[in-house]
Amino acid sequence: MENLSKKEYAERLSDKKVFARVAPLQKRDIVEAMKSLGHFVAVTVDGANDAPALKSAHIGIAMGAGTDLAKEASSTIVVDNNFAYILMMGLRTAFLIPIIQYTPSPEMIIDASRSSRL
Repeated sequence: MENLSKKEYAERLSDKKVFARVAPLQKRDIVEAMKSLGHFVAVTVDGANDAPALKSAHIGIAMGAGTDLAKEASSTIVVDNNFAYILMMGLRTAFLIPIIQYTPSPEMIIDASRSSRL
């Protein structure tokens, strides 16, 4: 995949939804490729070397047990590391995305232990 043009790379990824076990720079490349295809991209990470992918994504989600650098680079932090809250947040807000223009907030922190609304 390293020898492909950006367009060819994006076309190869066009029908994929989830990526796992990917190197940090590959994560950034995947985010950029998916965005070039018009996809809305969210990334979950926990390491400092993942900051480029977090910054490139529409929504960068750091896990609470992750590094401080990942948390600083993200737009959302899941304090208790529970992926289920990411899904619930997406389901609750999915209907809003076509209606409102996406404007990232400085930081949104999800702490399920303190919220009865999730």
